[in-house]
Amino acid sequence: MQIADRIAARQHKHVFIFSLETSKDELTEKNLSRLTFELADDKSGNPQTARGINNGSWLDYPKESKLVMRAVEAYSKYYTYLHIDDGTQSRPSAKDIYSRLNIYCSKYPDNKPVVIVDYLQILRAIDDRDTDKEKVTKSIAEFKRIATTFEVPVIVISSFNRSSYNNPAAMESFKESGEIEYYADTLIGLQYRGIDSEDSNLDNLKKQDPRNIEAKILKNRNGRSGVSVNFAYYPKYNDFIAEDD
Repeated sequence: MQIADRIAARQHKHVFIFSLETSKDELTEKNLSRLTFELADDKSGNPQTARGINNGSWLDYPKESKLVMRAVEAYSKYYTYLHIDDGTQSRPSAKDIYSRLNIYCSKYPDNKPVVIVDYLQILRAIDDRDTDKEKVTKSIAEFKRIATTFEVPVIVISSFNRSSYNNPAAMESFKESGEIEYYADTLIGLQYRGIDSEDSNLDNLKKQDPRNIEAKILKNRNGRSGVSVNFAYYPKYNDFIAEDD
C-alpha cells in the first residue's frame, strides 16, 4: 500500500489494489496512520496507529486531532487514484481481475493503471479442480497476460514457504511457486537484515523497533540482480523508510 500511495500521490497514476486479506477500511486506516507518522516528523502531535484512527481516541486531544486532519487532507489530494477492490468477502480469481482491467482499459485506453494483487496464494482458483501448484501457475500466467495485453505493470505479493521463514530469501522460498520464477520479470524477497548470519535469531530480529528489513533482488530481467535495498520498518505505523548505504 505504501508503494500504491507513492504512485498515486507523486505520479497521479491510477492504481488498482486487489486486497484479499485486508478490507478497504482497514487499508485506509493504515494509510492515514502512516501519514500521521510522516507528517509528525516536524510538527506537534502524536502519530496514530491504525487502531487509534479507527476508535477515534484522537478526537479528545487537540494536537492529535490536528495531525489526523492534516493526514486526511493530504490523503484527499490523491485517494481518488486508489481503486481498492475489497476481496475479503468474495475473493476474485486472476481471470476476474483480467475482466476488471479489460473494462477499465477499454474505457480509458490512455490512462494505464498499475495493478497490485495481495496476495497470490489466496486468490480463488481459475479451475476448482487444480492443485495448489496448478492454481498458482495458472494465476501467474493470467497476470502475465494482463501485463502484456494492457501494457501495465502488475505487482503480485506472494507468501513464502514456512521452511523459508528462518532462512535468507531465495527463489525456492516462494510458496507453491509454480512458474513464478519463469513468468516474473522481477522477483524481490523481503527478509530481516542479518537473517543470513550464523548466529541470527528470528525472534530477536522481530523485536527490533524499527525493524531492519532488506529487499533482496532475486531476479531482474532488465537490470541488476543479487543486490539489496535496506529499509527501517516501523510496524506500528506501517511505514518503510529507505536507508542510504
